[in-house]
Amino acid sequence: MRLIPHVSWHLQNFSECSQVCIESNDSDVVVLLLFYLRDFKDLGLHRMWIHYGKGEKSGYLPLHQMFEELGPQFCRVLLKCNLGTGCDYLSKIGTKKSALAAEPKKILKLFGEPVTLTEEQISAAERYLVDVYQGVKAIKAILGRNVDMD
Repeated sequence: MRLIPHVSWHLQNFSECSQVCIESNDSDVVVLLLFYLRDFKDLGLHRMWIHYGKGEKSGYLPLHQMFEELGPQFCRVLLKCNLGTGCDYLSKIGTKKSALAAEPKKILKLFGEPVTLTEEQISAAERYLVDVYQGVKAIKAILGRNVDMD
């Protein structure tokens, strides 16, 4: 995604650039921006919004506030959760709802940190993905039909 280096370049090269607004209806963009928001803040960013929707059904999400409320650690885990369960460029395993219900903050906290994975990290990630998959199956069974939950 070229959006991240583009925002970074502007923050580095224009000292008056401290507020950014991105237009997107894609939740993957929100997750990625939240992941990089700490780096953007280090480059002088004060506020970042994402504009979504069209016409009367449009609005702005204050990503800078979401980042502060969720915390940098959870924003890192959220990206891992999103990549593991499927996003625009990876296969889909579950839904965002089932991914959050499977306790990613607890299970994926250490995944990929440091970059070399341990057997324990791999087992935890595998357990997490199984939990996500089982969560989707359970929800569909309760509803009694095949539904797309995203």
